[in-house]
Amino acid sequence: MPAHARYTDAELNTLRTTLKFTRPDLLYTGTLFAPDGTPFTLPRNEGRKKVGPTILDMIERVMVEQPLQLPAPSKAARQSASHQVAVKSVAVPPKKPQPVLTWRIRPSDSFFDFDAEAPAGQRYTLKSSLVSGGELVTTGAHADFLRVDKLTTISLNEVAFKLAIGIMGSIEQAHEWITGLARDAWADDLTRSAALYDAIRAAGGSVPETPELRSLRPISSVSGDIEHVILRQACTWLGVDPDMDCSRKRGRPRTSTDAGTTEAGKFIAVTISRAGELSARMVKEYRGIPSDIELVAVPLLMLVEMLGALRGDHGTERDADLLEAYLDATAPDWRNAAGAGPQVAEASFTATAEADAYEILGVAPGTPFEEVTKAYRATMQRIHPDTTNLPRYLSALVAAAYRKIKGDHNAQSAGSAQEEV
Repeated sequence: MPAHARYTDAELNTLRTTLKFTRPDLLYTGTLFAPDGTPFTLPRNEGRKKVGPTILDMIERVMVEQPLQLPAPSKAARQSASHQVAVKSVAVPPKKPQPVLTWRIRPSDSFFDFDAEAPAGQRYTLKSSLVSGGELVTTGAHADFLRVDKLTTISLNEVAFKLAIGIMGSIEQAHEWITGLARDAWADDLTRSAALYDAIRAAGGSVPETPELRSLRPISSVSGDIEHVILRQACTWLGVDPDMDCSRKRGRPRTSTDAGTTEAGKFIAVTISRAGELSARMVKEYRGIPSDIELVAVPLLMLVEMLGALRGDHGTERDADLLEAYLDATAPDWRNAAGAGPQVAEASFTATAEADAYEILGVAPGTPFEEVTKAYRATMQRIHPDTTNLPRYLSALVAAAYRKIKGDHNAQSAGSAQEEV
């Protein structure tokens, strides 16, 4: 395969090197039906190529709303009057469904675009974003798919590519090395994707995400991973241990106050200063959290709630990754502190409605704030996870409800004080 390099200006005016090569993929073989019932037999033949949806096009990861399921109390707990009071106060009937990350087979009609001006029988066409193609390979097929070799590219930082040339000795050898790494990475992705598809099919076409299924998600940072491999190899080439500890020694004076490096999504920007300090802020309002606020000023539970929402919304994966990285760096125990294991980071709970907040605390709306505080303290004594076997989720829910009522109370008090003045 001849080496292919093309240099283009990227968004940050950084030169990138694009390498072209072929890699394996799996195309769906079967029939999809348009909303009007028109059958589309796949894959289609286009010259020497087979064209159709890939195995990853056939599945999707979405938020599905399900009723909130609280754990059943033990026999001993049911016999405890104090526990019964606690459950009555906080186990609110699931009026609002709980969003759950779910993998499912993509609905057939979502593969099609509609053109009202086209002739009858031709108004539905396959979406170009869900169609790929390649040359048929006779080995390595899957039950519902054909194996093809498809032309693709990988984009690397120009300097990383030049380091690879220096390490390998020539452009051709560097190209062969890098594309070989990329092919292996995508082949591993394909194996995981097939296992994920099989798991979804075995569950009847839809299954809530679990840690095991999450581990089968394809890697979206192949370029970054390969650049990392090149840099590690360059360290070894230069006689530097790539695993050496480069952390700043305690007590060392700061030598720079520059802003440092910033990574930003649609809503969140994370900055690493030249001194190694991490900070994050909102660049745009999101679900009630205003723009320009520093995340250090946002309560942990609210950040966890925002992370769950970002994981569920479309097009906010980058923000979710940035927020999760920020939480991991600034509060390593945030998952346990927030309520429960890793699943809390992929779902959300809210207590924003004032009526719901009063109901959670077991008091009527309009109850004097002093009485609300007494109810809050009494409830927390009965359900706190340090003294009971109840889940942390309940104490977090009660605390969120109390914060809501307290915030509204403080705002009303401040407004009344201004009117008197």
